[in-house]
Amino acid sequence: MRFPLRVVIGFIVLAGLTYTSGVLARDEWRAQRQAALSNIALRLDPAQITLHLPRTVESRYRLLARCDAVMSDGFQNLQPPETRAAVGAACQSVADHILRDAPSLSLAHLVRAQALAEQGQDPQDSLLAAHKTGGALLWMAARRLRLALDIEARAAVSEMIAADITQLAEADLGRNFLAAIYLRADAGRRAAMNAAFATLSPDKQAQIVAQIRRRL
Repeated sequence: MRFPLRVVIGFIVLAGLTYTSGVLARDEWRAQRQAALSNIALRLDPAQITLHLPRTVESRYRLLARCDAVMSDGFQNLQPPETRAAVGAACQSVADHILRDAPSLSLAHLVRAQALAEQGQDPQDSLLAAHKTGGALLWMAARRLRLALDIEARAAVSEMIAADITQLAEADLGRNFLAAIYLRADAGRRAAMNAAFATLSPDKQAQIVAQIRRRL
């Protein structure tokens, strides 16, 4: 079945909608958004997406950002595996197509890593590519860290985890990201983070601990 443009990329556009104040509580809105995404993604042939991608860099970046938004949303974890895989396949199609024209676009590598993980595939090569091209963007380092902690990382990814934690520890916003990730982590993930924290200077360790305590 073929879909017109508005349906083919509809699930990604939905991910970029902003919550309307006073109409729905934020969590209720997010749950409804995920349900709408699921209904579209399960009917979607990912191969069709690349036939209708916008041409401008800005519009393509917005599509990638919307993929990132839906795959990193906590409600995505509550979706059935087939739904998560369908969303992942669609977003992978977007990322793969964009990377052909822009192989150094870090967000495309990050979305591809997230999409592979949603489909139960190994995201490590894409994670490493996202790290290599990621620059100093703290929110992107936080996204990489969350995903890397969820997999059985090989040595290069373990080094990336340490590097991203070091980068995040340098700024108050980054330490805020670290505290949020740490408090959601299980014992094994916290152990991996603690090992990286131990390599930081005492003042940075104290600032991270203070940020964690503020969130308790």
